[in-house]
Amino acid sequence: MAKDFERQHFLTPSLCKLGFHGTLSFYQADKIEDEKMIEIGREYLEKMKISNTQFSITKHIDKDPPYMHIIANVAKQ
Repeated sequence: MAKDFERQHFLTPSLCKLGFHGTLSFYQADKIEDEKMIEIGREYLEKMKISNTQFSITKHIDKDPPYMHIIANVAKQ
């Protein structure tokens, strides 16, 4: 996946930069379904004004509480 992000950056260096990484944690009691986590991740990107770009939302359950990573190529400002 990292190579794919790097390739996208290489193909459009004037349009995007590598570099957004966010982590969102949830309360253990929330029991959020995968679809809801994806929805929350997409809404988060939208509010960060990150759109029309390559991104990944990855759920982790190795620790309590559950959390997710959001990684994206972002438009240069």
